[in-house]
Amino acid sequence: MNTASTGAGGGIGVSPSSSPSVPYDPASRGPSSFVGYEQLAAHQRALPLSSSLSPPASPGGSRVITRASVYLCDAYQRCNPGFGYTPTLNPRRQLTKPAVPTGNDGRDNENSDLIISVNDVLAADDGRSGQYEVRDVLGSGTFGQVVRCREKGTGKAAAVKVIKNHPAYFHQAHVEIGILHMLNTKCDDRDEHHIVRMLDHFVHRSHLCIVFEVLNINLYELLRQNNFRGLSMGLVRGFVKQLL
Repeated sequence: MNTASTGAGGGIGVSPSSSPSVPYDPASRGPSSFVGYEQLAAHQRALPLSSSLSPPASPGGSRVITRASVYLCDAYQRCNPGFGYTPTLNPRRQLTKPAVPTGNDGRDNENSDLIISVNDVLAADDGRSGQYEVRDVLGSGTFGQVVRCREKGTGKAAAVKVIKNHPAYFHQAHVEIGILHMLNTKCDDRDEHHIVRMLDHFVHRSHLCIVFEVLNINLYELLRQNNFRGLSMGLVRGFVKQLL
């Protein structure tokens, strides 16, 4: 009796050890079962990829398999010059919860948070700032949400705080920008006193965004990972020294 198991994707798979021992016969699948694969393999042999796209040779590996998987789009374009593909068509993971649009022309949710997805680009509406491609979420709170980004053009990591689209929060965030600017330029212009660095700020779709350097976990996360047990005296001494 065969035993079946349900995979992560919800499909049913039969255990190899319990599958019936029936010899595999390619002819039983019909004459056209492997036509596409054979055509692709023949085309790949006739038109090798350029040196910049050629898959690396690996002991015992198959170049045809690599070209039919990693370099599949290139193979399709060689077989059909009219084939077009862009990564923007990929499904994107939404980072904001809830993600149901309710305002700001469908850009905000019920909490006035900007609905953000992976690969979204945060930039000033007037084009006077850098462009920050969203990679993941770092956290959320009363004033908004913080996402991990990569600056386009430089590839540098950044943490972008996206303020809620609300007048009170917008005004308070402007006060925060003024304080950070004073701390970074007048109190710690050489970055010697452990004050977080503000890298940029701009308005994106009615949301004030503040760009910071990416830091490590906060003190609460450190305590949580330590099962809320007390920290060592040496570690506490190091924190206090940085604060003072």
